[in-house]
Amino acid sequence: MSFTQNDSISMSETEDEILKEDLSRLSQIDGYARRVVSVEPDQNRQIELLKEFAQRDLSFSIGNSFAFKILARADGRQVGIPDPISSDIEIDVTEDSMVWGDVLMYQSWNLISALPKVGKSALVMGIAGAVFKGESSFLGLPISNKFDHLIIVGNDQNYKQWGKLFLREGLCTRNENNKIRLDPRIALWAQGTGIQLNEEGIERIVKECEKRPNALILVDTLRSVTAQMGLDENKTEIQAPIRRIQDATAEHGVTGIFLHHTTKSVGGGNAVIASSGSAAIPAAFDQTILMNWLKPSLDQSAQSDKRISISCMGRGIGAMLVAEISDGLWVSHGDGEAAVQAEKISELEDNLVGRQGDAYDHVCQLWENQVHTSTTELSSMLNVTTSKALRTLRALERKGLVKQEGVLETNEKGRPVALFKPSRGDTNNGYLNDLNDFNGNKIIKDIKTPSLCTPAKVSIPSLTKVERTMTDGSWQRGWFVRDGCDPHAITIERLGNPNLKIKNMRWDIDVREVQMEEI
Repeated sequence: MSFTQNDSISMSETEDEILKEDLSRLSQIDGYARRVVSVEPDQNRQIELLKEFAQRDLSFSIGNSFAFKILARADGRQVGIPDPISSDIEIDVTEDSMVWGDVLMYQSWNLISALPKVGKSALVMGIAGAVFKGESSFLGLPISNKFDHLIIVGNDQNYKQWGKLFLREGLCTRNENNKIRLDPRIALWAQGTGIQLNEEGIERIVKECEKRPNALILVDTLRSVTAQMGLDENKTEIQAPIRRIQDATAEHGVTGIFLHHTTKSVGGGNAVIASSGSAAIPAAFDQTILMNWLKPSLDQSAQSDKRISISCMGRGIGAMLVAEISDGLWVSHGDGEAAVQAEKISELEDNLVGRQGDAYDHVCQLWENQVHTSTTELSSMLNVTTSKALRTLRALERKGLVKQEGVLETNEKGRPVALFKPSRGDTNNGYLNDLNDFNGNKIIKDIKTPSLCTPAKVSIPSLTKVERTMTDGSWQRGWFVRDGCDPHAITIERLGNPNLKIKNMRWDIDVREVQMEEI
């Protein structure tokens, strides 16, 4: 079967007619949407009205997402775009104010993301309890600015669950019938109230803001207050109700917090990356805060380690801390970076095997008495060459478990003897007076590194014939003790060369007595 040129022209004309009809339907949908937003404030009803019109009058089926976009555009046309500001308007550029440390921003919008049951609601209630009780800090971080009221849009928990949080933080009173009455500064919508961030819900929240100035608004969670609105969390349309409540409450100076779920994998990420759904969600907030188990359970069993890392990023200063709820109270474990680093070191320590494990245990054992481990000593202990001992220590150094802290003077050509100590518990206590590296010009002086392996001798007699360890693990004869008052810092001298001396040698580690009569 073949087609002529006339057939092609006819098909093209038909397609053009179909396209014109489709464009006409879309134009009619746009027009109807503008009428809908002018008479119906409820967003859910707007969507249903537009879908019904398209299906009934145009035989044109549209979904919730498409209807929402058409209505949002129609609403924008109705409201209009304001004129840009110019030199006649002043812009406030003062530093952002904070409620709690450098974590929670004051009179701004904050997003707290975490897996379910990590403690998002509990943390906010802990902060609220501290503020309402007039405390100056919470979990070791200062409370700089205080809100006067708390408005909770809490669809994610029922009244009893909220009540338990209020009891723990002293935000309610309990009577003899085991009933509670909320602090008068609190307004609560709980699970089952059906409140959503549609037009009606936002209007009710704004009315509460008018009655409760300088309020903290807690929305728990984003998903629960948009579930009935037909919005897709993975699309940018989810940002619309967030922006609506921010705009509607702007003149009331509220501090806002949205609680949100993270994806399953949050290790090593941040609050922006970890938030589930569209990237438009964290983009709508001034501050994003991530809560995660410091040491998540790997086998999906019950979480035994209850420590929580709390980190943030945004327009405020980044911060991190570790805390947990212990015996019904929040307890701080201090700086989060230090705790995370300590946890990483513990995991590395647990996984060390073979020569590295033996070497690390030895380094830690010596450092209990502030004694550095030298490559020559470790080679003797492991019965390997000094080069293998050094490679082992360097491997531990790359893992962050040990660090080099200077070298020992050798007064010979070749590589100096490196000294190492554990990275954990990094203290000096005056044992090293001058540090050096392999390429430096300085030589460590007056090193005192008493060893657990050193016999309990008071002194080594002068003129005692000795041999010293070499970098290849061998022992060199031709030396004697010049000063042996301190067995941890012996000075030896070369036979026949009084100008060649080596200080700070350790008995039975760096030097030992010659057993044969002749040297």
